[in-house]
Amino acid sequence: MSKMHSETEKLVFSLIAELSPWNNLPLTVKLKQHENDTLRHYHPDYYELVLVRSGEAVNAGDDWEFPIGAGDFFLLPPGVWHSYRRARGLEIYNLLFGQEVLNYFKDDMAALKNTHLLLPGNSFAGVPQLFCLPEKAFPETVQLLEAVIREEKEKKPGAKTAILGYFLRAVLIFFRNGIPAGYGKSMPPDHRISLLMGKLNESWYEQWSLAEMAKFAGMSLSSFRQHFLRASGSSPGAYLLNLRLRKSLMMLKMKQNSISEVSRGCGFSDSNYFSRQFRRKFGLSPRGFAAAVQSGKGPDFNSVYEKKE
Repeated sequence: MSKMHSETEKLVFSLIAELSPWNNLPLTVKLKQHENDTLRHYHPDYYELVLVRSGEAVNAGDDWEFPIGAGDFFLLPPGVWHSYRRARGLEIYNLLFGQEVLNYFKDDMAALKNTHLLLPGNSFAGVPQLFCLPEKAFPETVQLLEAVIREEKEKKPGAKTAILGYFLRAVLIFFRNGIPAGYGKSMPPDHRISLLMGKLNESWYEQWSLAEMAKFAGMSLSSFRQHFLRASGSSPGAYLLNLRLRKSLMMLKMKQNSISEVSRGCGFSDSNYFSRQFRRKFGLSPRGFAAAVQSGKGPDFNSVYEKKE
C-alpha cells in the first residue's frame, strides 16, 4: 500500500481529552469493538499496547500486516500508522500511555526477555512484534484492565493510585509472560537479540566477549553485529559499556562502596578505564559524583541516570 494517506485516512487521535479524567496521569484503557475495516490512525504522543479480547482481524501498517486473534497483543510506539482489516467480532483493549508512565517501569523490566522486543532502544523500524498471552495469564489481565476502566469511570478518591497500580500489574504480565509469535520454531534474529539483551541486563558484571555474545545469539560475528545494531541502535560493546556505567551510578550512591569495588562489581577490570569512561559519559568523575550525591549537593540523580550519549 502507498504511504500517501488520503484525508479520510488521516485520523489523528488527539488524546488530551481522552486521557483526562486527569491531565497529569497520561494513561488510559479503552475497550473497543470493530467490524470490517477501520480508518487508519496513529497516536502522536502515546504508546499503544493492544490486547485482543475476542474476534479476529488483520493488523495493517504502511508496509506490513499480520493476523491477530484472541490473546494476541502488540505494542506500537508513538506516530506509527495502522488500521484493522477484515475485522470479525473484534474486541480489543487499547492501553494508551505517555513517556512519563513508561519511565516507571522500563529500567526495572530491562532484564525481561520481551522488553527489548516490545520497547526497542532505537527508533521504530520494521514490523511490530506480535505476542500471545498464555491461557493461564489471560483472565487476570482482563480483570486488571476492566478494573482500570471502572476506576476511570467512577473517579472515586484514590482512583489515580488504583489505576496506576492495576495498569503496571497488567504491563508486568505482558512483559513477563508474553510468548513471541513463532517462538520454538525458527526464532527470528530480533528475538534472539532480545534474549541476549535480557541476559546482559541480568549479568552485566560478567566478562562478555563479542564472540560469547554472538554465540549466545546463535549468529556469526558479522551477522550478530548487524542485527544488534539494528535492534539497539548501538554496537554490542557500546551497549554493554553504557549498561555497566548506568549500573555503577546505583552502586556509587551507596556510601560503603569504594571506586575500585564499584569498578569490579560492574565488570570493569581496570578502575582507571572505568573512571575515564564514567567522566566521558556523565561529565564528572565517579568519586566526584559519589561525594556530590551523598552530600545532597550534587546533580539530580535521575537526570544523570537518564543522560544519553
